[in-house]
Amino acid sequence: MHLTSTIAGKIGDGVKKTESVFSLACIYRVPEELRKLKESAYTPRLISIGPLHREDKHLQTPLQHVKMSYANHLFSRLTAGMEDHESALHTMTTVLQNCLAGMRASIDVAKKFYAEEVTLDEEMMLIDGCFILEFLYRFPTFDGQKRDPIFGNTLTLSNVKNDLVLLENQIPFFVLEKLFQLTVGEIRNRPDENWSLTNYLRRCYDFKMSHENKESISYCHILHNLQDWYRPVAETLTGKPLISEGILMPSASELKYAGVKFVPDEKNKNLFKFSEPKGLFRMCGRPRFKIPTLTLYNETELYLRNLIAFEQSCPGIPAYVTSYVFVMDTLVNSDSDIKVLEKAKVMSNYLGAREDATRVFNKICKEAALGGDFFFAGTCSQATKYSKRFWPRYIAASKIYGNPWMFRAFFVGFVSFVISVVQFARSFFRKY
Repeated sequence: MHLTSTIAGKIGDGVKKTESVFSLACIYRVPEELRKLKESAYTPRLISIGPLHREDKHLQTPLQHVKMSYANHLFSRLTAGMEDHESALHTMTTVLQNCLAGMRASIDVAKKFYAEEVTLDEEMMLIDGCFILEFLYRFPTFDGQKRDPIFGNTLTLSNVKNDLVLLENQIPFFVLEKLFQLTVGEIRNRPDENWSLTNYLRRCYDFKMSHENKESISYCHILHNLQDWYRPVAETLTGKPLISEGILMPSASELKYAGVKFVPDEKNKNLFKFSEPKGLFRMCGRPRFKIPTLTLYNETELYLRNLIAFEQSCPGIPAYVTSYVFVMDTLVNSDSDIKVLEKAKVMSNYLGAREDATRVFNKICKEAALGGDFFFAGTCSQATKYSKRFWPRYIAASKIYGNPWMFRAFFVGFVSFVISVVQFARSFFRKY
C-alpha cells in the first residue's frame, strides 16, 4: 500500500508538472536534429531577446546598450510637443511606473510561455519589449539624417530584423501588446492612430505570403504572428498525407511538360490552387497551378526554418509552413524546376545561382515531420491525377509545351498530314 501510494503520488506530480510546463508553452529550444542542419539559422547574431540567450558571450557587445536607448526614445515620444519640462518628466515617470507594474504583474504568466524553467524580471521584459516597439515604430520613418547604430548600417538592420523572428529569441506576445497600449497607444498625434501591433509587424517584414487574415487570434509571440500569414483559406484545408496512392506529385518541369501552366496569385488568396479548364474545348486548354510569388532572399531560409521549428516543437500549432515548404520541395527537384517557376513569375530568386535556390528547398525539410497534418493534399492530388492521364502523359513524352520548336514541327507535320489526306480523298473520288 505504501509503494502504491508513493507511485500514485509521483504520477500525480508528473501530471501537475506537465500541465504547468506545457499548458501555455510556445517558446522552445530548437530540436537538436533541426539545429545541427544549420545552427546559424537559429542563433541570434546581435540582439538577445528574452532569457534563453541572455548570457551568450558573443552577444555581450555595445549593441546591447542600444536597447536602453531605444526604450528611452519610446518614452520620449509620449512627451513630444510638451513645453513644460516638469509636466513632461511627470508623464514619462508615470508611464514608466505603469509599464513596470504591468510587467511585474505579468511575470508568472510569462514564465509559462517557455518550455523550460527560466529567470524573468520586469526590467528584462520592459527593456526588450520597448526596444522591439521602438524598432517597429521607427522602421518606416527613419530618415537617415541622425546617426543610428541599427538603421545607420544596412547589415546591422538586416541582422536585427532576423534576430527578432528566431524561435529561441522571443518574449510572449501579450507582453508586447500590453506595452504597446501603454506606450505607442498613448503617443499623441501619431499618423496611424488605428494601427495594431500586428500591422506594425506586417509593415516591417512585408511577407505578403497568404490571404489577409481578419480573424482575432491570440498570438504566442512575433514568430507565431508571422506563421499565421501562411494560413490557407478554410476551403483548402485538408488533413491527408502528401503521398497519395503511392504517387508523389511531379516536379514543376514535369507538370509543365504535361501542359500545366504556373500562374502567380497576385491577390494571395490561396497558397496553392490547381484548376482544370472546363467547357467543350477543355481538351485544348491548359490547367492552371496558382501560387503566390515567393521572393528568395538570403534571410528567407532563416524565416522558413524557424517557422518550421516552431510548428515542429509546439503542440497544437498547425503545420501551415511545413506543408507549404513540403509542396515547394516536391515542385523543386532540380535547377530546371527553378527556371520554370522563375519564368512563370511564381518565384523571384535573389540568391544568385539557381543551384542555391534548389539547395534551399531540398534541405530545408530534412528532419521535419508532417504525419497527417498536411494542408494541401487536395491540390497535390489534383495535379498528380491530371499528370497521369493519357493526353498529359503524351504531351509530357513529346515535351511539346516545353519546346516551342517541337510544337511548331508537330503542328506543321499534322497540317501536312491533313492536306495529304484531303488531296488523296479528292483524287480518289474524281477517279471513281
